[in-house]
Amino acid sequence: MKTVLTVYYFLIKKHLIFINSPLQLICCMEYLNKFKNNFYILFAGYSKEYNIESIKEVEKFYKKRKNKFKIIYLNEILNIYIFHFILNLRKYFFLKFETVLIGDYRYYLHRKIFSISKKTIFVDDGFGSLWFNRFFRKRVPNSIFFTAYPLKYNVSKIIENNFEYLKSLYKVNKKQTKSCFFLLPGLSEKKILENNQYFKWIYNIKNKIKGSITIIPHRIELDLINNSDFLKSKFSVKVNNLPIELSLIKSRYLPRKIIHSYSSCAITLNKIFGNKVEILNYRNKQLESTIDSYNKGTKPNETIIPMKRFLDKMKFKSIKDS
Repeated sequence: MKTVLTVYYFLIKKHLIFINSPLQLICCMEYLNKFKNNFYILFAGYSKEYNIESIKEVEKFYKKRKNKFKIIYLNEILNIYIFHFILNLRKYFFLKFETVLIGDYRYYLHRKIFSISKKTIFVDDGFGSLWFNRFFRKRVPNSIFFTAYPLKYNVSKIIENNFEYLKSLYKVNKKQTKSCFFLLPGLSEKKILENNQYFKWIYNIKNKIKGSITIIPHRIELDLINNSDFLKSKFSVKVNNLPIELSLIKSRYLPRKIIHSYSSCAITLNKIFGNKVEILNYRNKQLESTIDSYNKGTKPNETIIPMKRFLDKMKFKSIKDS
């Protein structure tokens, strides 16, 4: 029955949403709470298992707060090749969507979907938004970019996302602890550093920041960090399937500092909590010299530079690697 409904929604509905990460869902919910419209059905794409688990936690967070929507997890219902076949059917019979809202414009399936839509609404997938114009040299017709990074994009209209809905959930009477949160970037699993190099880089934060530090592993490195007796002996470890933005909103406490390494959560957290928490970017030389071909980088540092510029524009502080 689920398969039949999925095919029906995809072929018949004129307004659909397609996401494949927790942050995309958060940005989508900001849009839906800001603009009341015809969107109700969301498709979660063929993403990694840890992403799907986190998306489901985000879904619970919003549904507990009376947000009404339905998410269909495609990987649990349809083989990806069958989905492509159905998508081609819609394209062949000229059954264009009226509007689609998509999260990651770089994802090939999303690009195929919005090619058969009369109107496209883009939402952020982290710092990936900064490379939008590398993928779209010409303006995307009848398009909106709902973004936390209000720069010039090749779209018809730009609307800034200030996370007003999440800010409305934030309780100003939260207590602030003396501890710091260090959001790990998964540099070992991303093949940027060897495990021992990565652990050393993590440990070195103790030479930069005084006081208690809690490390929060990236979703891709949970096993690695949980199996590290060295790190667990030096830091407290906090694991949460919820993104840090939602986790802090649920918590009774805020840390005094949040440390990250070129993470887009710096932007979202700053918009939600303002100066209640100090946000610091912990730099890494190997990361900065990596050629990021996924974001159309062709030489070292090419994709890091836009991040640096945006963080500087927002006047975020950095901690140098050493």
